[in-house]
Amino acid sequence: MKTQAKMVTDILKIKYPIIQGPMSWITNAEFVSAVSNAGGLGVLGANAGQRQKADGPADAAEKMRREIRRVHTLTNHSFGINIVMHDASDDVSEYTQLMLNTAFEEGVHYFVTVGAPNPVVFDQIKAHHGVIIHRPLTPTVANMQAAEANGADILVATGCEAGGVYPNQRVSTAEIIAKVVDHVHVPVMAAGGINSVDDIRALESYHVAGLFVGTLFIATTESPLAASAKRLIIQSKSGDLIDVSAKLRSINTAKAKRLNRAFTNADSNVDVNAEIKKMGGMKRGMLDGEIDDGIVSVNTKIDSINQERSVAELMVTLGHSWEIVMNHDVSMASE
Repeated sequence: MKTQAKMVTDILKIKYPIIQGPMSWITNAEFVSAVSNAGGLGVLGANAGQRQKADGPADAAEKMRREIRRVHTLTNHSFGINIVMHDASDDVSEYTQLMLNTAFEEGVHYFVTVGAPNPVVFDQIKAHHGVIIHRPLTPTVANMQAAEANGADILVATGCEAGGVYPNQRVSTAEIIAKVVDHVHVPVMAAGGINSVDDIRALESYHVAGLFVGTLFIATTESPLAASAKRLIIQSKSGDLIDVSAKLRSINTAKAKRLNRAFTNADSNVDVNAEIKKMGGMKRGMLDGEIDDGIVSVNTKIDSINQERSVAELMVTLGHSWEIVMNHDVSMASE
């Protein structure tokens, strides 16, 4: 009988059961192909390879098309594209539909869907023989089961340690895996605060199928993250993190401190979400490198990130750490 991790590597046609989490602005063809060439699944996120906001959905789709084509020239291995869904209704936005059409036309087979499991989106992906890796923003047994029922091949359960937009519930990665893993039949991967062998060891007893990793990858040499943001991540500790909104944390940059004061002050009339949107979310601090005037969102385990490494070096370390901890997977996978 196959282990869950072996199912993931077979489904995705990758060496290690490791997916690079896509972040808006912080992916490009070189980065994604490096992850795929090293044995994981690289994933293009929103605004991949771009420096300026697209001029509408059609422009965004064409820019994504160019980035997909660049990935095809850099790797023969599996890679994916991120599709964000805001609700489970039958309505599909023009932006989402054009992104799907572009991906289908360019031969993309792997889709990391985020949000609610929209059945129309799922049906289109399945009609084009695609594979669905679904990550609810706030995982529950109900929405995991709904995603599985609608055709998800792999599920991702995110804990509150995650960087980027984290779940509404303050439940750890290990705790949420324990809650959902026995209630679905497809493999469940873990996301949130996975930076070291100790973080993997905390998941050992939960039949987790693999790792969905963001922060650790964006501190690599190939990542498009600004050099100043990489240095800040390497120099910072978990105690340097502060909340800048109800669902987002940042290293305590000057801008993050101002947002934190506004967010935590009940009498403040500052709309922190509007302020973050004006910055392009992560763009100003993390892509443009304007640290003092932006935010740098990372997971809560950054203490273990103390140097910039290549994607290949990181993947070997992470992959071997997985195999050491989940040694039962190694023996069964070799049968």
